[in-house]
Amino acid sequence: MNTDNFKWDDEKRSVSWLFNGKHITKRYDDAYFASLNNEKQYVVVEAGQNYSQDQIIYLSFEGKQIFNIDKVNDISRGLQDDSTQYGEDGIWPFETQMKLMD
Repeated sequence: MNTDNFKWDDEKRSVSWLFNGKHITKRYDDAYFASLNNEKQYVVVEAGQNYSQDQIIYLSFEGKQIFNIDKVNDISRGLQDDSTQYGEDGIWPFETQMKLMD
């Protein structure tokens, strides 16, 4: 299963794509980059002021958040939905508070 029409819109700070006939658009304040991983079936969005990698957001092709790293607040969050699929692909869903090293 692949996506079609993957597009990063720098002006609107949004990423969009088509998956299974559904158009998905996600917008994040201070987002500056988005990429697509067809092999592991997720989209990654990076956000932060002045292009600082303060947040990294992983989205499923369906548009659901599966993992989020927030370096400003030292928090990583993962969701339990689809945990088997993404866990096997190397994205382990969990919720914890941790100190991130720069």
